[in-house]
Amino acid sequence: MSRAICAGCERDKPVYRRMPDGRPRCRNCHHRDPATWEPCGGCGQTKRVNARAADGTARCMNCYRKSCQPKLPCDRCGELAHPVVRAGRRGGHTETLGPCCYRNENRLCGGCGRIRRVRVKATANSADLCGTCHQAAITACTRCGTVTRCRGTTTARQPICWRCHLTDRFDELLVQPDGTILPALKPIRDAVLSVDNPATGLRWLGRSRGATLLAQLAAEQLPLTHDALDQQPPGFSVEHLRRMLVAAGALPERNEHLARLEAFAQRTADAIDTPQDRRLLRSYATWHVIHRLRNDRPRPATWPASGYRARHEITAAARLLTDLRQQDRSLDTLHQADIDAYLTSSALRSFLTWATSRKIITGVQLPKRRTTQPLRFAADEHRWHLARTLLNDDASATVSDRFAGLLVLLYAQPVTRIARLTTGHVRQADGITLLTIGTAALQLPSPLADLAARLPERRPVGMAGNLHTNQWLFPGRQPDRPADPATLMHRLNALGIHTRDNRNTAMLQLAAELPAVVIADLLGVHIGTATRWVHESSGNWTTYAGKHSQ
Repeated sequence: MSRAICAGCERDKPVYRRMPDGRPRCRNCHHRDPATWEPCGGCGQTKRVNARAADGTARCMNCYRKSCQPKLPCDRCGELAHPVVRAGRRGGHTETLGPCCYRNENRLCGGCGRIRRVRVKATANSADLCGTCHQAAITACTRCGTVTRCRGTTTARQPICWRCHLTDRFDELLVQPDGTILPALKPIRDAVLSVDNPATGLRWLGRSRGATLLAQLAAEQLPLTHDALDQQPPGFSVEHLRRMLVAAGALPERNEHLARLEAFAQRTADAIDTPQDRRLLRSYATWHVIHRLRNDRPRPATWPASGYRARHEITAAARLLTDLRQQDRSLDTLHQADIDAYLTSSALRSFLTWATSRKIITGVQLPKRRTTQPLRFAADEHRWHLARTLLNDDASATVSDRFAGLLVLLYAQPVTRIARLTTGHVRQADGITLLTIGTAALQLPSPLADLAARLPERRPVGMAGNLHTNQWLFPGRQPDRPADPATLMHRLNALGIHTRDNRNTAMLQLAAELPAVVIADLLGVHIGTATRWVHESSGNWTTYAGKHSQ
């Protein structure tokens, strides 16, 4: 066999085949060329030809091994399988193992220095390599020239870095047949390609259902609308893609909590068999529960707690209608004793009140809702100890958790409101820091003002980080969205700050020292709530608050 400089790898090697233009090519370069691959007669996939069957059809490596290599019992489990390693062969193995029991050994990788599963075993000239170092050795990218980890297992055997590989993969996803990208999706492309770790984008492309939906949107197989995404099976990947599209301006902003609540109400009503009850529940959910949240201006209905409470009310109403229908009864047959029994469930009060006001239920009276008094309080000494620790100890928690905890301990703020604070709520005036929670600005003391000046502490990571706007003091995982109140509450609980107990204690102290109208203006609570707290603390500001609230 003659030798020559291979036209593929440019090394002096034996000539295996010649290209149509006569240039020589070695065996490896010939088999790596997709133009030489054929459909396998076993599995049907187009792969490298490893052998040919008696009828002349091609066989890939896997099909050749399965058809020609005998099955042997595994020395560990006894299962008949095509052996991966055999005892006494060149690998030095003492057992014959099938794929059921064979595992590559974990040893020190000569590339990254970590204890990893060996992908390529050491030879006289090279050390053991893990899968990452084997496929992504540190070398110069043939595209951009950057010296970094490069993927060497490309079709052309030319190493390219992960970022260039991500660019290729993402352009394959978004580019239309005419070579263009939808203008609305260009910000998404920029955000993904500028991610800090390109491997994050590659994992998202390979694993997330959102990447598949994005490809369908780019190919115009799905319309670029909220309704098209609503038709998909629910999941985090769909919502994350929705938030990316909204942050990029490809979709308009909408109240996601209200949208999910409307879909939930529709599904709950459709599950009721009786048309009359179905219409009744749909009317209650649409014109009472959802209408109330949509017009709840003082307290925005985007808070998750409002949506959860509304779901409980709709579910309780649907359950009541179903139970009555199973008893061959309806709402107009309810008596006072039934109403008294049903009111033991707080979730049913809203539905029964609505039905009574619409004259659907007649001849009954609903007792007035009793105002409950706060029962849980934190020890005042313990609360001040926590506040001093968060103010003075930089190692006690992160800046965001310290600031949020102090708003709970000192100003009785609910976590739902803290999570939605923006940079616009904090401003500087004449050298002092003001925080606007209610209708009047609240002056922050120096240690707390220093913490506020350091927020937001961190931006979201990954693709979401390239679409954020820095407007939230507590940014969340999804692009351009605040932190989830439940997550923030969990972090505060880990610091020993139980929000309900400490808020009650802080509010009790403030009510004993300030008039109700001042509390309402500074802390953003209703004047009636502030007045009740002043009365609870045995303060003497009731007359003052009533005079200024008229």
